[in-house]
Formats: sequence, structure tokens, C-alpha cells
Amino acid sequence: MNHPITPPAAHHLTRYPADPRDPLRAWDAADEYLLRHLTGDLPPNLTADHPRPPLDPGTRLTILGDRWGALTTSLAAHHPTTITDSYLTTLATRANLTRNTPDPSTVNLRTTQDPPPTRIDVLLVRVPKTLALLEDQLHRLAPALHEDSLVIGTGMTREIHTSTLTLFERLVGPTRTSLATKKARLIFSHPDPTLTRPPN
Repeated sequence: MNHPITPPAAHHLTRYPADPRDPLRAWDAADEYLLRHLTGDLPPNLTADHPRPPLDPGTRLTILGDRWGALTTSLAAHHPTTITDSYLTTLATRANLTRNTPDPSTVNLRTTQDPPPTRIDVLLVRVPKTLALLEDQLHRLAPALHEDSLVIGTGMTREIHTSTLTLFERLVGPTRTSLATKKARLIFSHPDPTLTRPPN
């Protein structure tokens, strides 16, 4: 039985601290693009040539760098491990899970100071604004990837540069990008088991 992936708009999601006067949403076009790709709800020209993970029961899913918990909440039924070092993001994610999911405990919230997952089948990366942070995050998680893992990054086009793609290539493996839509883009990387990575 496949579990549903619910779009952010189907939930009551807020940033933290929640303020009804805040006009900013707790998700953006990059989050929507990734979730629509995972559900197959995209025009064929955008990501038809890029792999879409099945997220079957038992798939070990890790979410890295979720901004306000929108990805985590939408994918909560798949029991993800979510990794963030932002205290505000952690509080927002917990609040959004409590508000929108029947059992928030199905999500494993961690920081980079916690032991990383030992195996990752699907890694979803919300590309941070700082390249050094992304390098540190990928460096920590790369050992948990295997040759059948799929890594999908998402970000706004202003956040994804040639240096971003080069970093995915160096620490994960062969990398390509999707077409842009609503100023957002996806990154697809396949782990290369022969890649020599810097030691942890």
C-alpha cells in the first residue's frame, strides 16, 4: 500500500512563531515543485526524463534542510528522518506536524550533531543559501547512500548555481537539473560507488 503525499496547500502550515498577520507562507515554489514531481503531477516536459522514487513502504527517506516543515508534513506518512540544525525550523516542523498529522511521532527529527542515518534510499535536499553548509551536510550523509539511492535537491533558481551542481557531482555522483518553473528547479544526483569522497 502506497501512502499519500499531500500538497502543502492541503495543510494548515505556519512559520514559527505563528503570526496570523504574517503574509509569508510556510512553503514556496521549490517545495511544491519537488512534491509535485514525487506524485507525478507535472507536465511531461518538466521532469519526464528524471527518475521519480516510488516511496514504497520500507523506503528509507531522509529530508535535509526543510525550511518550515512543509516537506516533512506532506511526507509524514512515509516516516521520514528530517535533519535540520535550525531551532526555529524544528519548532515549526513539530507544530505543523502536531496540527496536521494524526501521529507526529512517525517523523524522526534530528540535527547534524545526531548520528546520521545508516542507510538512505531517497534523500530530499532543500538547497541552503550557503554552499559551505550544503557541502558539510552532503559530506555527512554521503556514506549512507548506496548505488540505488536517489538524491533530489530543490531550490529557487537564485539558490542553485554551477558551484551547487559541481558540489553534488563531487560528493554524490552524476548530476542533472530539471527545467525551471515558477523560478524553482530540481537537482537529480545518482550516487557513484566508485567516487572517492573526503573522509568524515
